[in-house]
Amino acid sequence: MNLIIDIGNSVAKTAIFNEGELLEVHHSSNQSLEGLSMLIHKYSIEKGIIASVITLSDTIRKQLEELPFPIIEMNHQTPVPITNLYETPQTLGMDRLAAAVGANELKPENDILIIDAGTCITYDFLDKEGNYHGGSISPGMKMRFKALHIFTDKLPEISPEGDNPVYGQTTETAIRSGVIHGIEYEISGYIGQLQKNYPELWNRAMIDNLYSIGRLTDEEYADRWLSLTKDFPGAMDGAWVQTAYGYPPLEAHRAYARLLGVATEKFRRAGVRVSLQISNTVGHGLYVSARDCSGL
Repeated sequence: MNLIIDIGNSVAKTAIFNEGELLEVHHSSNQSLEGLSMLIHKYSIEKGIIASVITLSDTIRKQLEELPFPIIEMNHQTPVPITNLYETPQTLGMDRLAAAVGANELKPENDILIIDAGTCITYDFLDKEGNYHGGSISPGMKMRFKALHIFTDKLPEISPEGDNPVYGQTTETAIRSGVIHGIEYEISGYIGQLQKNYPELWNRAMIDNLYSIGRLTDEEYADRWLSLTKDFPGAMDGAWVQTAYGYPPLEAHRAYARLLGVATEKFRRAGVRVSLQISNTVGHGLYVSARDCSGL
């Protein structure tokens, strides 16, 4: 069994794989790996690898040093089964390189566009010969909302949750529409542009908290994503949804579950495989404590 650790700008993901099968994954602070000790005692891990886009904290360094098995800290000199054509490989984020390696493993001998939406949204291109060409980095959703507030005098910082019309008729809905629809159009544009030169392009979207780009607050949520599959067949073959964080009153959980059900059924009818993640688990303490817990 293998331990895989992915440390991003916002959170850390710790996963256990056995012969290519994902057994368990935990999300935690990127300054400490809550749940790591539990995973080590639960599974017979033989080796591990860690990829990080930030400088590792002293806490994590100590945790890694105490592991009872060897672990590789991925860098630009780590051997990988693709050809890295990036002109400054020492500055390439290891999350982007790891995503390219993973995409090549999933779909070898394909032209692939990898879209990873987290703190930033990255677009990376890998050709069918296994050559990694680099890509683009743009602001993530939260960064866009925050930037509009910080770099203007009067625009408020708003939540992504709420009405999201095509034409915003209040400042709040105009901002939400601009950010969320802007991301949708950006993704669609990148896919369309690359497909002009690579008509058989395979698109793989790896979106941290997929529901966060247009949250499940209305029944048209799935339609906005499925519209991509109409314009670009094959753009989405899988999606995951998650239960709400926190412990709100039971009726609030039921209302959210109904929205999950509506979105899931639409995805399945379109041939998209759907997985469910339970949010209130070990490793999600920071998220749970910040949400509504009035139902306890």
